[in-house]
Amino acid sequence: MTPHAISPNAAARAGFRMDQTFNLVKGDAWLQERQLIACDAARHCAHAVGPTAIGYGGAQGSGKSHWLFALRHRLLRRILDRNRNGIDDQMESARNSDRSPNATSDT
Repeated sequence: MTPHAISPNAAARAGFRMDQTFNLVKGDAWLQERQLIACDAARHCAHAVGPTAIGYGGAQGSGKSHWLFALRHRLLRRILDRNRNGIDDQMESARNSDRSPNATSDT
C-alpha cells in the first residue's frame, strides 16, 4: 500500500474528523499512524482542561523529529500571526506619534 492509501485510514483510526483528514490530504501531509496519534494529543492540549505536555518516544524511524518539526512550524506560524497584529498596531501608533521611541533628544 502507498502512503496515499494508508494515511486517511490511519487518520480515521486516530480519531480525526473527516474535514481534518481532508485537510491533511489536501496539504499533501502523509503522516505515519503514530504521528497522527501525536497530532490528536496535541489538539487536546489546546483545551483549557487538556494536557500540558505530550510524550512521544520510540525507536529510530518512528517519525519523532519530523512530527516535532511540523508542530513547531505550526505553532510559530500561529503565534507570529497573532503577534504580528499587535506589532503592526504598535508600529502604526509609533508612526502617528510626535516622537519615535528611538528618537534622541536635542538636549
